[in-house]
Amino acid sequence: MKAYIVATIFLSTILLSFVDTDFDSYNKENYDLQINNHPCGPQTFSKNVKSAFDKESNLNQYSPSQVYLTKEWVVVLNFPYCNQPLTSLIDLQKVEDVTEFSILSGTWIIEFQTGDIAFTHLFNLEMEGYIWEFYPLIEKPMNLRFTPNDSDLSKQWYIEKNRTNGKDLNVKSVWSDYTGEGVVIGVVDDGVDYNHPEINDNFVYDYSEDFCDNDDDVMPDSTDWHGTAIAGIAAGEGNNTIGIAGVAYDSS
Repeated sequence: MKAYIVATIFLSTILLSFVDTDFDSYNKENYDLQINNHPCGPQTFSKNVKSAFDKESNLNQYSPSQVYLTKEWVVVLNFPYCNQPLTSLIDLQKVEDVTEFSILSGTWIIEFQTGDIAFTHLFNLEMEGYIWEFYPLIEKPMNLRFTPNDSDLSKQWYIEKNRTNGKDLNVKSVWSDYTGEGVVIGVVDDGVDYNHPEINDNFVYDYSEDFCDNDDDVMPDSTDWHGTAIAGIAAGEGNNTIGIAGVAYDSS
């Protein structure tokens, strides 16, 4: 699988040693552009999208062979040049194919004749301010997601997309980094069975309040199960081999 991950070209001293500084790139005076100041490219990206760009921006993560042998590159044009036709910026004589991202303004996949032509040409355009970010389109290993060992995890329809036609909360994708640790969740309901094996270790007695009986014992009646179910969905203990895993299974 090709990883479409956005990376800014921050060159390290190692990569700079590979750059042909005598390359005769297009000079700015070669472009006769009518500037369109309509928002485009990075101006239209959300904070999260920009963070994703930043996270993968360091080219030190790519080997020299990946940089200089990769023909396909993702290119994000800078503002306001993202309003211009690609042909006014990229030397198409060096290009074999181009594909525009329909959902990311000013973003293209460009296949060059060779990898070294691609890197040098794009590097010079970035230095001149025409390109915001660019990166080689390569295969990257995918880290396996952490999966708790709870016996009924596969029955949790809101977590397992194979039970809901491909739709779920998508929490498994972040469990390797975020499990709710340090977070306190308040459940306002008909009580919580704090002796339940999926709840007892995560339950915080100091925050409990029974507003019906005016005490701090929130143990529900035998028929009042809803609050316990909600507490389990939110913060049921995870990776304990039994039952379910809460969405934030390390929270309190």
